[in-house]
Amino acid sequence: MAVRKTRASSVEFNPYTQAARRLRQASKIIREGGSLPIHESRGLRSLARGILGHLDKHLGIIPLSPQDLVPPYIIKTVQYTSSVTEADRAAELRRTGNNVFCVKAGTIFLDFLTDSGTGAQSDRQWAEIMGADERYSHSVTFEQFVPTVQQVFGKEFVLPVHQGRAAENIAFTVLLQHLMEKARSENKQIVCIGNTYFDTTHGNTARQGAQVRTANCPECNETEKYFPFKGNADVDKLAEIVKEVGPENIGFMVMTVVNNTVGGQPVSLKNLKAAHALAKQHGILLILDAARIFENAYFIKVREEEYKDKSIQEIVLEMTRLADVVLMSCKKDAIANMGGLIATSDRDLYKMFETYCILIEGHYSYGGMSGRDLAALKQGLIEGSEFEYLRSRINQVTELGNGFRRLGLPIQWPPGSNGVFLDGRKFLDHVNHLFFPAQRICAEIYRRYGIRPVEIGLSLAGRGADGKRIIPDLDLVRFTVPRRVYTGEHMAFVLSALETLYQDRGNIGGLMFDKEGMGNGHFTSTFKLVSPGEIPQLLPEVERYFSAPLRVYDQSYLPPNARG
Repeated sequence: MAVRKTRASSVEFNPYTQAARRLRQASKIIREGGSLPIHESRGLRSLARGILGHLDKHLGIIPLSPQDLVPPYIIKTVQYTSSVTEADRAAELRRTGNNVFCVKAGTIFLDFLTDSGTGAQSDRQWAEIMGADERYSHSVTFEQFVPTVQQVFGKEFVLPVHQGRAAENIAFTVLLQHLMEKARSENKQIVCIGNTYFDTTHGNTARQGAQVRTANCPECNETEKYFPFKGNADVDKLAEIVKEVGPENIGFMVMTVVNNTVGGQPVSLKNLKAAHALAKQHGILLILDAARIFENAYFIKVREEEYKDKSIQEIVLEMTRLADVVLMSCKKDAIANMGGLIATSDRDLYKMFETYCILIEGHYSYGGMSGRDLAALKQGLIEGSEFEYLRSRINQVTELGNGFRRLGLPIQWPPGSNGVFLDGRKFLDHVNHLFFPAQRICAEIYRRYGIRPVEIGLSLAGRGADGKRIIPDLDLVRFTVPRRVYTGEHMAFVLSALETLYQDRGNIGGLMFDKEGMGNGHFTSTFKLVSPGEIPQLLPEVERYFSAPLRVYDQSYLPPNARG
């Protein structure tokens, strides 16, 4: 709003100042027990909304109307939450070494740890569950599941597994085992590339002995600046890696959609096509980590001009057409409590996957799942790809992100698809980044308010092929929103808690390892509290520890009789 001169004098007239004066006067009247006429109250409300609207524009808030936030479903069944004291939660943190992964769920009021398997299932899913066929081999449910996946992903061969990491285990073992044997005999290193590998994707790759080298677009590290596709790979950097190590030493390329590690950020179809072109040029297998592919497709539809008139289904098929193999944890976008899948049109690959599946998951027609799980998953693939559902789901996450932004909290902007990612290093800017600022925020907000988020940063990053700690570019606190579970009132409580926590951030310190967990150690590591004043004197010790190699994916830490 422009500042203008008044006619009577040269004094500048600022409408914001005038509005603020009127609001202060009204507030004083009310505090002193007075009342305002109805017409005056309405006018002041309108004035306040106008000011807030201008502030939202200044902050770059994504505008959403009440209609945008109304979900396309109603609540039929509820589950009551726990009521536990702060003292009880503090005791639980002492028991678990300040690792919120290990706290008992019964001590949590609102759980934002993950959107994996935590969504509320629909009446249609429950109807499928009740009619599921539980026969061991080639059940009726399996025979209905396969054509559904074929229709959604456009791949001929489908293998159900019990969750996403099982799909990774099967695919990566088959694809890397012989490559690694050959590379070792020639004293070479196999490298796997992509945008970002999430924790188990990285772990299942490293377990085979391969090195993971990823390249994200530089925009993803500028957390508070808007960029529509922060999940993109830096394809030029990937090309440099291929040139450096040689295409014959590349195991595969993984493109994760959406890119969870950098804030649940989407990948554009333009970027995916560029990655596909690079892979095809050098004969590299392209794998799509499709856990949240429907949500990624939604962002492509609303942000990528070329696809605005395409349906979600058409966009998904365009994405999967570019991939040789699709891996999916169906506990996310398929809104299932359990399940995953592998899909490919390569018969030879499928046969190798099938053989290994039988060994570790069970018969290829159930993949470690009950018929009930398979039935819910099948229906979830249909519901999870519906535009109106996706619109409501992503708008709920966006509005939570708007709330963080209005409070001045540093988050990855714009909000991603599966949650709001708080920048832990900026929130606790007085805590050295080696002292797990994001992990400390998780513990602190759980202890004080019973809210459990999860760290996506230093703890999760783990160690590289050389055994040294990986220091990620970002240290984020993920407030992961379960699908069809929480209401606007729940979100308001989260915002209120964070506002209070931010005001007290100066008194919050960091963490250091008490005992580092092996493999994907963020699930089991324990931590000691470190006060702000202790950090400078402990820093040299922590730096030495982080630079020392520790082999976490070999078997040296197991007792002799437990080694393979």
